[in-house]
Amino acid sequence: MTPEEKKQFEVKRQSTGIKVMTYNRFLLIRYVGACLFFINLYTALLYLLSHSNLIIIPILLILAQLPAIWEQIKLYSTPVNVVKFTQSYFILQTSAFMGSLIIVTTPLFNRVFPFLNATSEIRIGLAISAGLFTLICLAMLGKIRRISINKDKQYQRIQQYKQSLPN
Repeated sequence: MTPEEKKQFEVKRQSTGIKVMTYNRFLLIRYVGACLFFINLYTALLYLLSHSNLIIIPILLILAQLPAIWEQIKLYSTPVNVVKFTQSYFILQTSAFMGSLIIVTTPLFNRVFPFLNATSEIRIGLAISAGLFTLICLAMLGKIRRISINKDKQYQRIQQYKQSLPN
């Protein structure tokens, strides 16, 4: 390789490194989104097997997630800080988990969750799960906010990496 080719290769490598580091700012958000997708898919299957009209809820949550998935895919080629569709999806999903948390304590439990027995153990387990996922969604919303204002740790690492590069 000639010195000019080596220099071009190094510039390309550094550029790709920065691109990947920028894309990975949203990595945890993508993993949590994938987990929520499968939770909603599994919930839709449970509603389908119990012949409930409430199957529309997890299906709507899956459909609401599709623009967020597309937005996350586009982030590699077009890095941005503000992800409106992803943020809106997490707000919607948080609301659904909070609704589940409330319904667990009401007589509506049997109607909303026809595939579960209304024992206290099941109610407590569902309440804990819904509470934990609510907190996880709220944490992802906080992460999205920090990324949008460049206050996340990964942004600081990217800036340090850029400063360490020779001009």
